[in-house]
Amino acid sequence: MPSPSSVTVWAISVLDAVRNVARVEDSRVELKAQWPTEPGRAARRIAGHLNASQGESVLWLIGVSDEGQVLGAEFGEFADWWAGVAASFTGPVPYPTEVNVYHEDGTFLAIVFDGPQVPYLVKNPTGGAIAAEVPWRTMTGVRTAQHTDLLRILVPRVSLPEIEVLGGSLTLRGEHDPAAGNFALKTGEPASWWLKLELYCVPADHRPIVFPNHRTTIRLSQPETVGELLLRAHQPEWEGRPNVMDSRRDASLSGPGRLQIMGTEKVGSYSGEPKSSAIVEVAVRPAWHTLQLGLRAVFEHTSGHGFRFTGADIDWRACL
Repeated sequence: MPSPSSVTVWAISVLDAVRNVARVEDSRVELKAQWPTEPGRAARRIAGHLNASQGESVLWLIGVSDEGQVLGAEFGEFADWWAGVAASFTGPVPYPTEVNVYHEDGTFLAIVFDGPQVPYLVKNPTGGAIAAEVPWRTMTGVRTAQHTDLLRILVPRVSLPEIEVLGGSLTLRGEHDPAAGNFALKTGEPASWWLKLELYCVPADHRPIVFPNHRTTIRLSQPETVGELLLRAHQPEWEGRPNVMDSRRDASLSGPGRLQIMGTEKVGSYSGEPKSSAIVEVAVRPAWHTLQLGLRAVFEHTSGHGFRFTGADIDWRACL
């Protein structure tokens, strides 16, 4: 539990920040001009605040307006108020630390709620078949937690590696012509898509980054040629790359360095050069992780069967 001095310092810093920018910028802070008089509603908001903060402590300032004006609140009201609020929870109850903060403009109450046992549930005040709710705080209020909200709480949070997309290439090739020594495209004959994405990766801890082939999905979207097509992921040659270990099917990176994602797939026959851009979406769940890496790369059509990499977005998604 936080010390009274640390609660006071947090409260004063928030008050100063609110007065400077005229709004609360910290999602873990809530200002209340008056005591929340309905214990059930207060419990729902506290539970939603802690759930949305994923177990991190949250701070309530009682007797402070949204503009940072100190209106005042009495410490003596807390015990009776909290007894009613705590009774509205079902299961674990958060731990409050309350401190009277003395300010030149008056006295207000700072309450830090610790939430190590998220998700928190509150009782349904009307009873009935639905006995409890998992609330979730948003910028505009409190609502019932949704599926993705619960995943943010329940999926273990792990140290995520730093991953940057350096570039890539996407080409449409014909069958290899030994006589000509090339992969020229010929109308009506088989063709193949070839993808390469170059990543720079930094492991977050002592464990290497491992991209297993069987957990990698690559989806290509290109309107004129294939519509949508799944590419087969395969590993390139890693010889001579620093920190890279190759196990034939999977590649692992033991320290900062480059990894490649490669994929290929044949299409029935070549029917003419593409005219528009292509989108590549990659989903891969690294070993030891419960989160999935999502990557979306854009390739702009240049001429003929060539595409130029123009950029990529990366995010981490919950998966079960």
